[in-house]
Amino acid sequence: SILIMLTITMFVAFNCGTSGSARGDYTECEPEWVNERPESGTDEYYGVGFGESKSRRGVKNLAIAEAGREINTQLKNNIIAELEANIRDVLVDVDNEDIRDFEERLIDNLAAFTDQPCNNCVITKFADCEENNVWTAYALVKFDVDRWRKSKFREIAEEEFEKSSAALQAQSDRFRKRFGIE
Repeated sequence: SILIMLTITMFVAFNCGTSGSARGDYTECEPEWVNERPESGTDEYYGVGFGESKSRRGVKNLAIAEAGREINTQLKNNIIAELEANIRDVLVDVDNEDIRDFEERLIDNLAAFTDQPCNNCVITKFADCEENNVWTAYALVKFDVDRWRKSKFREIAEEEFEKSSAALQAQSDRFRKRFGIE
């Protein structure tokens, strides 16, 4: 009976005495590139996403969506900061109220775009694993900022220039050149 009690005690201790969260320790599954990802630059942004689900397909979507949100945050913060820092140097001899209205509309439109899923994100690496019927996934995605500038950002800027004064429209070429959307 002592042997049975000792066996039961050891069984309980080994199964209940694990450290960490109730979901388990997924560091064995986490790929090296999660912490050693490429650095985002001016032409490319990188995002890493993580997801957990009972569905393998669902977990992949969660990880990719999280990585896309990270890229959209970089995009929104960097482009808006660039606009705010440079727009008054680019658009000269234009009424300040016209510039302020144009800038506000442009930033609002950019913010709305970055609130959507990252459709132009490209999955460069993906890993998943399953433990205790729970899937964990990691995704590394890349976004071509230069290509985005020449397509979507240009489209947004053109739309806002059409709503602007003639004086502001006359400087659209300077704007395109400065912000790389020629």
